[in-house]
Order: sequence, then C-alpha cells, then structure tokens
Amino acid sequence: MKTKIKNIKCLDTVSERDSSRRIEYLAGLLCSWRQKLGVFSIFAAVPAMLVSNARAQDTDRQNDGARNNTSGLQERLDRTNRMPARMKRSNNSPPPQQVKEDSFVDRLLGGTDDCPGLIIPSGSYTPATPYTNIGDTTGANNSVNFLCDYYYCYYGTNVNGPDLVYSFKLSSRGALPEIRVTPTSSNYRPVIYVLDGSNSGGCPNGTGSYVWNTLATAESPSAGQPVTLNSTAVNNLPLNVPLHLFIDSGQSDSSGAYELRMQDVRIPSGPKAVVDFDGDNRTDISVYRPSAGEWWYSKSSDGVVRAGQFGTSTDVLTPGDFTGDGKTDVAVWRPSDGNWYILRSEDGSYFSFPFGTNGDIPMPADFDADGKTDAAIFRPSDGLWYIPQSGGGGTLIGQFGQAGDQPVAADYDGDGKADVGVIRRTAGNMEWWIQRTTDGLLVTDFGVDSDKAVVGDYTGDGKADVAVWRPSNGNWYVMRSEDFSFFSFPFGQAGDIPAPGDYDGDGKTDSAVYRPSTATWFVNRTGGSGPLIAGFGIATDTPVPSVVVR
Repeated sequence: MKTKIKNIKCLDTVSERDSSRRIEYLAGLLCSWRQKLGVFSIFAAVPAMLVSNARAQDTDRQNDGARNNTSGLQERLDRTNRMPARMKRSNNSPPPQQVKEDSFVDRLLGGTDDCPGLIIPSGSYTPATPYTNIGDTTGANNSVNFLCDYYYCYYGTNVNGPDLVYSFKLSSRGALPEIRVTPTSSNYRPVIYVLDGSNSGGCPNGTGSYVWNTLATAESPSAGQPVTLNSTAVNNLPLNVPLHLFIDSGQSDSSGAYELRMQDVRIPSGPKAVVDFDGDNRTDISVYRPSAGEWWYSKSSDGVVRAGQFGTSTDVLTPGDFTGDGKTDVAVWRPSDGNWYILRSEDGSYFSFPFGTNGDIPMPADFDADGKTDAAIFRPSDGLWYIPQSGGGGTLIGQFGQAGDQPVAADYDGDGKADVGVIRRTAGNMEWWIQRTTDGLLVTDFGVDSDKAVVGDYTGDGKADVAVWRPSNGNWYVMRSEDFSFFSFPFGQAGDIPAPGDYDGDGKTDSAVYRPSTATWFVNRTGGSGPLIAGFGIATDTPVPSVVVR
C-alpha cells in the first residue's frame, strides 16, 4: 500500500505582538485573545525579562539545594569512572516556582500510595483470568479527603482514611466488566472510586485533597464486606484516557489488607507519554544542559522541580522506561564507545552496558510490548536494525532502510509494539517507509525535505500518526492513522524547537515548542485545560521531549 499526499498548502503565520502582561495572565486570556489577534499571535508576549527576573530571585535557593544529599550517586559514579559524578545546581538554572531540597536521585514519588501509584499492566483480563493484586492501606497516606459532588464541595463524600492508588486505561470492555475489592481484614470497610486523569483535576499528590473529577464510587456495606463497581459503573468509564482507582475508607481509623480484582476489561499497552518522569501519564517540561550534563524537569504531578547531572556534552539523550515501572528513566547513549547509561527511577541507582558503535543512531522503544523500553539502534551506513528484546529472546538483527535514512520507530498500528520505520529525504520530499508488525508495510510521501518529523498519537486512537513540523512557518501537518487523511495548523515560529508530548494526560499528543530566545515553552494542550505558556530553561538547553523529533 502506498499513499501519497502532495502539494501541502503552507499557511502564513500571524504577526506577533508584544505585551508586558504576566505569563499567568497570558495563559488565562489566551482563549479570548485568539478571537482578536489570531490563534498563535501572542507568542512574543512573554518578555525575556520576566524569565530572567524569576531566575535571579531563585538563585540562592537553587545553590543551597545543590549541596544536599549528593554523595550516594557520586560514590557510584566514582567507582566506575565512566559517568560524571558531580551533582549541582547551576547559577544559570531554570526559574522554579518550587524547589524541593533533596537529591535528584531520590525516588520521584513517596511510595505506592502516591499518585499515580501502581500502574496496572496491559492485558485482556477475563472473568476466568482477572487482574488481581494484594494490598494493605495500613500506614498509607490520606491522599484524598473529600469527593465533591457540587461546586465548592457543598455536598460530597468523606474519604478521610489512608488510601492506595492504581492507574490504568481501558481500551474495551466485555459483557460483565467489574472492579471488586474484598477486605481480608475483618474490621476494614473500604470505599473505592475512580478519578478522571485527563482533566485539570488529574491525579492528586500530597495529603488531604478535595477532588471534583470522580467518575464512579462505591462503599462497602459493612466492615469486612466486599465493595464493587459493577458493569454499569465500569461501562460508564471513558475509554483510552488515564484513570486512577483509589482504595480508601470513609473513616480515618479504618485501614487494612484487601484483594483487588478487575475482570472483563482490556488494558492497552499503547504509546506511553514521552518523557514522563513521575509516572502520571503526562509529559514533563524538561531540559538537558549539555554544557554541564544536567537534567532539569518540572514534575507535572505537583510542579516540583528536580535537577541533577547525568551525562556529558557529547552524549545522545535516550530517555525511556527501561525498568517498566511506568516512569521515564534518565538515560544517555555515548557515541564514542557505544555505551548506554540508565538511571533507575525506582531508587536512583544506575546501570550501563555496551550496545552499538560510533556512527549508529539510538532508537529506544518498546518493540516487544513488555512495558519496557528496548535499547535499540539503527545503523545508517547499511540500514540495519539491532533490537535487544528486554522481555527475552535475544537480539533481533534485520535490514529495513538504506544508507542515509533516518529512523522513526513508533507503534503505528496500535498493537503495543514499536514498529521499525525510516524517513528518506529525496527530490525535496520526505518518503516514509514503515514496517508495521500487525498491519504490514506502509509507504507514503508526506512533507518536504526541510521538515522535522514529529511522530505522535495526535488523534488518541492508540496509534502513532505520521506528522511533520515546518520550521519556515511553524505549521504542523498530521496524517491521521485512522484513514490517512491529514490536517494542519500553525503553532510556533522559525527558530523554535518542536517538543511534542502528552502534557495533559488525555491520551493525545499535544503540539509544543520551546523558544530558546526567551527560554519559553508553548504547549497546545488538547484535553480541555487550555494552552500552557511557561518559562523554563536557558537559551542553550535542549528540550528533552524534542528527542522524538527527527
């Protein structure tokens, strides 16, 4: 099958206008300004002086935080003499609103009772083979205190007991879908509820939260008795959006052990949010500072900024979920020796291994659908792929492409496995060759040779869409995986760096750009929470989500 899309019309960008309004005010007024100035005409309205002032105000706090808790990583790195061992915060650091004074290698979340909690693995769970998990809320946090039924929480449900959290998506349901929690402690009376992770409520961290995004709730009739979300409740849960199941209680002194059982539902592996360091299914705004080998990221779950050094100026960024815990691991590939270095998100330890040689292109992705990123490489000199199977089965070696091609691996057919693919720039066009593991070969001309590939699931169907961003005018062009039609829109301007990702957790890739001239991020969130404008980074930083761009 070969589809061709020719003569893509280039739309002119709207002229930009200056303003001295605050960044927060800009974001709040963007919807109304669209009608007056054009959708993306306010990009220049965030002056660099605001970002600079914010940096200056936080310099002292950042330098203080640099001195805390760095010895553990330093000792590990010194023993190998392979990775830079220094942990620090730079005077030229991004302007954090909150800085948590602890080491970058601390666990990103405080335990299994913090959002997003335990990620339920992909699979088809039938009544005969349900998903089950044993847990105990004793000693857990009281993350959520009240379920609000009406605005300002005038009415609602008390859930002031300790709670544990599970996160998942549903792709389909059978005839008798059900979520049941059975206490194994005789005095435990659980309340269970599901929160919508795709809206502004998200998945709350901290303690004592009041939430409005409840989709379903049920309470045990008495202590020691099971509580069930029946087929009616489960059938009302939305498909292909992040969901968070809480095992809670209406009494602060009620906790105990339980068994969770989930049946007649399918949980997809699907494309994970790229660059999701805290595991809340949302892309985190993040930068890499090559001059110092530093990673800076703002956790989308709570806004806390983390920073630390891991890598060198010549390393290639290869972040991914190499350990399968639902969180992106900081990782780099070193061209000089072909070594991969991966910092585990679970405990801050790291491991390394050789795979590849100088001249290769690293292409990490989950090729075997086991929930873990595989450290794959593409050899542009001969078009060979080398793919280690983290789920077992050795290393796959095969040719797909030719000398000079660029790799674009992603799950284009929605079967949970990344597909090998290449871009061939020829005769002024971009020719895409994709070998889908389920749907077979796809070849299409899409874009011009100066475009940048920005592959992502822009339509939310669980399949990666062929897509490009045009630096000359800031236009995005997306080919729908559903029917191979396409749509386009302007977002950004010449000089920006595209950094697509799912920043709002709605299961769709959001168009986003980083503007080095003002160290400003512009994110076109599709999940209803509106656009995001944020100052984060410095002019020479590399936006980490841009690693998916080719």
